[in-house]
Amino acid sequence: MMGPHNSHRIKSKDIAFDGKSYQLNESYTESEEWSVLREKILYADSWMSYSIPKEEERVKIFMPFQMNSGVITSAKLDAFFMNYLLAMCGYEESAAIIDGPQSIVFNQAENRLYIQKAIILFLLGKMD
Repeated sequence: MMGPHNSHRIKSKDIAFDGKSYQLNESYTESEEWSVLREKILYADSWMSYSIPKEEERVKIFMPFQMNSGVITSAKLDAFFMNYLLAMCGYEESAAIIDGPQSIVFNQAENRLYIQKAIILFLLGKMD
């Protein structure tokens, strides 16, 4: 259970895709206690893009939020891990989670590649 100084927010949105209705839930926490028991997608953000000057200070602040095997085993059995890359293993996520069977990080990067190629072709006037 989270204490009074921690926060947990959930944003929900109904979406329609391929003739079916889905509920999209985004969960945010500022707690070291993860609330991932019902989560399907676990997503890590980069610590290195924040404007905290010293690496040691950054690690001290963010290490409690590292995605690791303890976090993924607390999530649903069919949960996936995502990261938009570049990733710094040992910081935002452990190597065991980014290289693990529940990681779809490289599938995610491949999908991004196709849209980038399409944008280049469009800008070159090669698309109708």
